[in-house]
Amino acid sequence: MEIYIILYLSLIFIGIYSDREILSIKNKIIINPYMLLFWFTCLLFLLASIRVDIGTDYHLYKDIYISKAEDRLELGWAYNLLSDFLRLLQVDYQFLIANNSLIFLSIIYYFIKI
Repeated sequence: MEIYIILYLSLIFIGIYSDREILSIKNKIIINPYMLLFWFTCLLFLLASIRVDIGTDYHLYKDIYISKAEDRLELGWAYNLLSDFLRLLQVDYQFLIANNSLIFLSIIYYFIKI
């Protein structure tokens, strides 16, 4: 996931702080930097939420989600609440990954935008 975040941040900063000729023509903005930020955030969310069997700990966290062992492993109260709620709704583990990605990327998007 770190490589996605590094790629994301580098593309955003290149887009926002690049030469004005890329973002505007004759002082008329053709690419809004915040729209660029939004679309790169959507792209990263898509990449992060559809990953299946990727990463060294994918199966570990999937097994933790299925076995309901978050309390014993002390993974954090927010993770416990979210996984308990999603298990109550009987949704797949992939939905938990998508929600985690959405929450994390929303926070990054907010702090970059301000």
